[in-house]
Amino acid sequence: MTEPASQDELRVASKLLALAAGPALRPVDFLIAEAQSTRDEAWTRRAFDEVARIDIGTSAPRAIGMPLAWNGDAPLLESIEAWRVRAKFAFESAEDVHARNGALLVYGWCIAAALVHFGRLLTSQSREDVDQLLAGIATALPEPLAALPRRALLVDVDAHEDGGGHAA
Repeated sequence: MTEPASQDELRVASKLLALAAGPALRPVDFLIAEAQSTRDEAWTRRAFDEVARIDIGTSAPRAIGMPLAWNGDAPLLESIEAWRVRAKFAFESAEDVHARNGALLVYGWCIAAALVHFGRLLTSQSREDVDQLLAGIATALPEPLAALPRRALLVDVDAHEDGGGHAA
C-alpha cells in the first residue's frame, strides 16, 4: 500500500503537469528530449565543462568550482552568478541545439541553486517560466541531481525578507 502524496510532492507534480500541457517547442522541450535519450551524469558533466570552457571575454566573472556540488553544499552567491552569466552567454551563442541544451541545463541549475540556497530569483523571467524550466531540468537530470531543481520549485521568493532580488 502506498502512502498519500505530500503537499510538496503534489505541488511538484502539478508544475510538471503544467509543463507537459504547455505550448510545444520551448527551449526546455528540446533539452528534455535530448536528456531523455541520455539522462546520465556524464552528459550533465559535459554540459558544465562546455560552459566552463567558453570564452566570454575578460570582463566576465570566472566560473569557479563544480556547480554539481551545489545539490548539497551551499555555494557563494557570486559563484552562482558567475556560472549563470556564462551559461546565458553560452545559450545565446550556441551553434547547435546540443550546445544550447547544455547551456540551458547549466542556466537552470544556477537559478535553482540561487532559489534553494538564498531564496533569490536571479532572472527577470516570470516565475511561471522559471518553474517550467526548473520542472524541465528536474526531468532531464539523473538522481540525485534532480533534487535541487525540485526543491527550487517549492521556494516562495516572496516569503524571503530580501524580496528575492532579480537579475537580467
